[in-house]
Amino acid sequence: MIPQSKTLFQTASELAHAMTGVPVVIWIEDFQTGEVRVRGRAGLADGPLMVDAIADREETGVIAQVMKSGEEKTAPEVRRDPLFHGVDLSRSPDIFAMLALPVLSRGGKAIGVIGFLAETADRLARLDREALDQVTEMVAGQAESSRRIFYLADATRRLIQSRNLNDVAGILAQTAKELTGAHSSVVWLWNERIGQFTHASHAAGMAWSIKPREDGLTHRILQEGDSIKIDNAVQDGRVRPELLKRGVRSQVGAPIQRGEKRIGVLFVNSNKVAHFTANDVYLLETLAGQFSAGFGWGQRLMGPMDEVEEAISRLFDLDKSLDKLCKDIKAEFGFDYVAVQLIHPIARTIETVFGLGQKMDWVGVKHPMNVDKDLRDIQVDVARSHPRRIEVLRGWDPRFDHWIYDRFGHKDYVRVWTPMLLVRNESSEIEENWWRRARWQEDIDESLPDGGWRFTLKLEGIEDSPPRSYLIGTVDAGYADPQRRITPDDARKLADLVSRGALEVRKAQLPGVLETIAEGARRILDAHAASLHFSYNEDRELFAYEITAGKGRLRFYHHNKPGHFGLWRQAIAEERPRFVPDESRQETDRDLEFFAPNLYGQGIRAIAAFPFVVDDNQSVLYVYFETPHRFTEDELRWAESFVRRAERAVRDAISVLRSRDQNRLLSNLHEIARSLITDPESPDLPRDIAGYVASILGADIVTIYEYFEIEDRFTGPARVGRLLDAEKVLVLPERKDAIQFRVLGESEPVYAEMVEKEAIFRGTPGDFIDREKILSAIACPLEMHGETVGVMFINYRARRQFTEDDRTMLVPTLAASAAMAIQVARSYHRVQQEFRSANQRNECPVQGR
Repeated sequence: MIPQSKTLFQTASELAHAMTGVPVVIWIEDFQTGEVRVRGRAGLADGPLMVDAIADREETGVIAQVMKSGEEKTAPEVRRDPLFHGVDLSRSPDIFAMLALPVLSRGGKAIGVIGFLAETADRLARLDREALDQVTEMVAGQAESSRRIFYLADATRRLIQSRNLNDVAGILAQTAKELTGAHSSVVWLWNERIGQFTHASHAAGMAWSIKPREDGLTHRILQEGDSIKIDNAVQDGRVRPELLKRGVRSQVGAPIQRGEKRIGVLFVNSNKVAHFTANDVYLLETLAGQFSAGFGWGQRLMGPMDEVEEAISRLFDLDKSLDKLCKDIKAEFGFDYVAVQLIHPIARTIETVFGLGQKMDWVGVKHPMNVDKDLRDIQVDVARSHPRRIEVLRGWDPRFDHWIYDRFGHKDYVRVWTPMLLVRNESSEIEENWWRRARWQEDIDESLPDGGWRFTLKLEGIEDSPPRSYLIGTVDAGYADPQRRITPDDARKLADLVSRGALEVRKAQLPGVLETIAEGARRILDAHAASLHFSYNEDRELFAYEITAGKGRLRFYHHNKPGHFGLWRQAIAEERPRFVPDESRQETDRDLEFFAPNLYGQGIRAIAAFPFVVDDNQSVLYVYFETPHRFTEDELRWAESFVRRAERAVRDAISVLRSRDQNRLLSNLHEIARSLITDPESPDLPRDIAGYVASILGADIVTIYEYFEIEDRFTGPARVGRLLDAEKVLVLPERKDAIQFRVLGESEPVYAEMVEKEAIFRGTPGDFIDREKILSAIACPLEMHGETVGVMFINYRARRQFTEDDRTMLVPTLAASAAMAIQVARSYHRVQQEFRSANQRNECPVQGR
């Protein structure tokens, strides 16, 4: 697994280096300044080489040439390039040539360069083109996400400052062209007085003198309010012949609205068939939704929205915060390693996300949080302890994961686990120095088998349950030398250091953004308080995150059950704010007592619920008034506009962060595949595969059955994970109707989010599903090059919603790696057996001599 967290492009450069075997440097344009900077490098000797290099588009060097032309270029004598003037290349004596590939935006414009370095141009010419294309596509996808976020944010700022209709339309048209890589774009606005469309603005690409027909696409989009995407204009009769003559081959049209009223249509066109994607349609709808930001009234939203963007930018500082915390801890105590585990409230897992020091191979390991006490991993046990506690131990503990303990050699480690806690004061503000009044009281002190020992400290003087305090993760640190000791005073000092670091870590997490959004909505409406409840879980009947702002904030956490008689569900279903009192529903001030009696009793006299939907996460933002209030159309529109923009900002940020996490996972998966395939002699290969799968996917139990196709039989199972009933041995499948044989007939993994409803899991041996309380599972056939080598079962005791990443990347890649490792091991053993047989034949004496 990867040794530590990386920046997005740094991770990509390391993956590219692993795929090609040559040094790699990635330059990406800074869209705000226009400078082209180094964002990632791998395979180069440590030192100053190109770390701070900036490529100027006006230079004559290879990077500038590729940025200008958008075409690849090979520099056989890269040391003569202007980019390297004044750079000491003595530490990289084998680098003479560079292949520079352009990173292209959707519109074909170069927004970066990937440089592959080698001793000769011939060496670069032999690189696998398919691998180069994969790398370029991956980096382009990352850069494109950043580019789109920049253009949307820039357009919003410009629209807010615009007061002229033509300026607003021009910004929309130009930004639409840039976002989608279109050939041309146009804005048509409906003039009610004359009953015709007027040509408001167009972007470069083609002249728009062709007015919309009365029964054409533009009228239809305006009337129905739905976007239209045309992939092949030649085959679609709705596209006018005049446009076809001008080279239009695909097209998207999106309605423009101001408030509840549709006032125009935004079009983008391409000279390529099927140029536009579903995401382009979403981007255009997002952009068209910014129209109301124009004409100056949006100035009121400008400050809160800038604060939201600033809070979102801090999400990308998480690695920096974790790195500083780990380095401070190492410097203070001299630990051999330090690792940070963070809780993911939506997935309900705790994951080791960052680490420094030796043997940090378990970064990326996840453990499920919702497990019975007897089945908890030690990280989960510390995280869920009440009262909160610190644990220090050396030796084996039943809460350790057997596979991780054995695989990563933790036998001699002296380790400490410390909770990463945040505490709120009476005003519900995050308290900065709470640890100064806390007491860590010595509690358990015991000896363990084989010379091991353990002691704990429990937290006193602090209310240790939500909403007054909550945990964001744990820190795990220690020594590899079994003779070292960690004293109770050491543990207390570590807890203080971790608590200080937790404040910075929290700023770089989603709750910091959500709090800024709640405070922004409160200020826009001049409300007394606000709360944002993010990502509702139907099974737990709780929100993953709950954030408050304003006066008396402790009133608005989950203990008040913010359903308020379904106000938030009504808002989401109707896709608009639901507020009380709403005079159009004949509601009065007293109706709030019925909808939210607990809040009415605490002085709230008016409330509004705004749907806040990001991807599949159902969420709600409430604003509260302590005095009677009548919501006006204008203020609701202002607040809703802010909420929609904040929604999009969070969605875009999550998308970029997900892309970063995907690259980390790809690096993990690449390393896992390499380690499995390069150790074919391992007698524990199936168990190692199961262990890696459980760790990456945060599964409770993973079981692998090897299958021998010629003999039509399975071997005994290899299992990782804790069983409720360890006395029950997993049986070897013999009957052809056993689940293992049924999975052989599947062409791809079977995902069962509700295992009881998936036919393939019925009748499992020994009622394993019921006995182990499995709620969700995946059944994977392990197949490689037409040969089935086994089946794998991935089991969860909590209800699991399998994501697109699970289905399209993680599970298929892990299954392919498992199958390949088993196949390689079998080939290795077969060759070894043939070699031994040949030796035995050669050693046999020949009769008659």
